[in-house]
Amino acid sequence: MDNGSLLVGLLILVIFVLGAGLMISRKLPALLALPLMGLAIALGAWAIQAVGWMPEAPAMDLRRDILRGVLALGSFRLAEAMIAALFGGMLSFIMQKSGVAENMIKHGAELIGDNPLMVAFLSMLLVAAIFTTIGGLGAIIMVAIVVMPMLATVGVPPPVAGGILLIGLSMGGVMNAQAWALYINVLGLPQKEVRTFAMVMFLLMGVTGLVFIVVELMRARALQSMRQALTLLAVVGGAATLAIGAIVVSHRGATAPLPVFEPVFAGQWRAVQGSGSLEFDEGRAVVRYGLDERGEPVELLDADDIGAWLALPGFEALRDRELAEFKDFTFSARANFAGALRLRFTRADGTGGNFERTLTPGAVLNFTLTPAELGVASLADLRGAALAAVAVTPRAGAETFEIAFSQARYAFVPVVPVWLKGLRIGFGLVLIGLLGLILWDLLARVPTWRKQIVSVKWYAYLIPVLPLGLIIIYDLDVNAGLALGFVYAVLATLRPGSKSMAVQSMIQGSASVLPAVLLMVGIGILVCAVIGPPGFGAGWPVTSSMRPLLEAALPKNPLSYV
Repeated sequence: MDNGSLLVGLLILVIFVLGAGLMISRKLPALLALPLMGLAIALGAWAIQAVGWMPEAPAMDLRRDILRGVLALGSFRLAEAMIAALFGGMLSFIMQKSGVAENMIKHGAELIGDNPLMVAFLSMLLVAAIFTTIGGLGAIIMVAIVVMPMLATVGVPPPVAGGILLIGLSMGGVMNAQAWALYINVLGLPQKEVRTFAMVMFLLMGVTGLVFIVVELMRARALQSMRQALTLLAVVGGAATLAIGAIVVSHRGATAPLPVFEPVFAGQWRAVQGSGSLEFDEGRAVVRYGLDERGEPVELLDADDIGAWLALPGFEALRDRELAEFKDFTFSARANFAGALRLRFTRADGTGGNFERTLTPGAVLNFTLTPAELGVASLADLRGAALAAVAVTPRAGAETFEIAFSQARYAFVPVVPVWLKGLRIGFGLVLIGLLGLILWDLLARVPTWRKQIVSVKWYAYLIPVLPLGLIIIYDLDVNAGLALGFVYAVLATLRPGSKSMAVQSMIQGSASVLPAVLLMVGIGILVCAVIGPPGFGAGWPVTSSMRPLLEAALPKNPLSYV
């Protein structure tokens, strides 16, 4: 690690510590601190490079890479999460404006009874259900105004009631689809993984919350029956364990890494043509060539016998399954040039297959092939393979053109279990029934539309369930689920003035999440400053400078991780 890279790494740590200190001490709000931190990191790295202290790193351009790449493009890097926040704000506002959220708490309290244990536990679940959809400080205050006195009347101490409210709030937050979009955008995780993690966390937090309630009620001498508490713990704990097992089993093996580009397989690939170099760096295969060696096409990597790989450790899942069971094979590549990436296979019968995808400088290319495209009876029938760059146009100012291959993976054909098919059919029938009921009720109210007494119908209490059901059961996109949830919320709360309420929800609901959207702008700028702008390519100096410091701090065993 050269002195320039070390200096950039230390600069990043100083900026992060300074920014965190200013935010914690409330000297600078996060809305300002995050974009300023991102800009300071990028400008600091550029300045260090400009004085010649990082000669090995790819050149950073102030106008193109910093002002446009980090500041401009980074500001809408989290666009999908921003849209999800807007839809979530609209849905939250209409639930509050129509009285659904408040009535949900009040009617829930009436049905629970006066048993402190059951009131506390069901209140936690009720709060969690509400906050799967709504959010914001106003919503928290509204729910607390109803829940806290209700818990106090059955003998739950105020600090315990506050803890129950916070646990319920956190449970609802982890299942809030609006937050899922942020994780998917920032961390680059598949929606399936975020959804699975959220469901498991929801169940674990529910069991932990119940243990908290039982222990605190015992300490406050408000627990009426120890047998009832133990029975409830056993039932809830057992149900949660079975549910977690079902979630894990149903999601296991859907996707898996393909260890093609890891160092252990370095001998299987080689760089070809001239002085091209191949380096393996944390699971990435980085290929570099001098500009004077580019041709049409430029051979990057080749391998003799892919079929022979199936005998190597790590390929058991591919070796033991039929080709028809695989949905696709994918590897990701990022390059600092424009053009195309060509992949060529030789089959056992001597025929060849050529596949080509367009490359954009700095953008991640997911090169995906299906078994049908491979055109072989089994993976063992694949022989030689070669990767080539076609019509290469290097990024302006680059001394070399390079491409990094990583994240090779495969996916199995999704097999929908019988129980999930039944659940989807059942949920669909329920939706059709609900829409029919809403239409029937609407037609019945038309003659007395202006004189009707406005009330919250029972099907309006399903507003938080609908978007989650669409996303979890039908694997619908988060934004699509939230948008359909808003449409259902408008239909389920139809009354005189609903059109105005819907428009008001769209405007004021969006305005209520504007701070979160602005925060995402800052997060996007900071993320781009750390991992590189979309148009830069591999070797962003900030990332390469941080890697040695992070490697030194990473836990090496389970104990240090904990």
